[in-house]
Amino acid sequence: MATITSFAAGKGATQHIGGFTVINENVLDFAVTPVKSGDVVQAMKIPKNAILKDVRIEVLTVEGGAATINVGDLTDPDGIDVAVDVNSAAGIIKADGAYMAAGKRYAATSTIDVILLPISMPPRY
Repeated sequence: MATITSFAAGKGATQHIGGFTVINENVLDFAVTPVKSGDVVQAMKIPKNAILKDVRIEVLTVEGGAATINVGDLTDPDGIDVAVDVNSAAGIIKADGAYMAAGKRYAATSTIDVILLPISMPPRY
């Protein structure tokens, strides 16, 4: 199992977090940076004192085989969403994990992580 950090930068105005609503995005292209089951992809950096209110997962290209992910952070690897089937039809999936009900405040810097699950894990969708 590897931790992949090449995606963590993201795009957006993360330097303007204080008092602002910020929309930040990142594209994870596994054709460019291959990953395997069990790998943790640090998809985006979260600055100290940020409040995470919403996460959406957009599948641009289906994987072609069985592919399931958890989305979370350093303290809860599936707190954002659990067992997301990324081999379903391309489209947008609104995360509905435990953090999404009331949002999550980060007292320290963190990352949003994507964990590729073993193929035997059934998708939730």
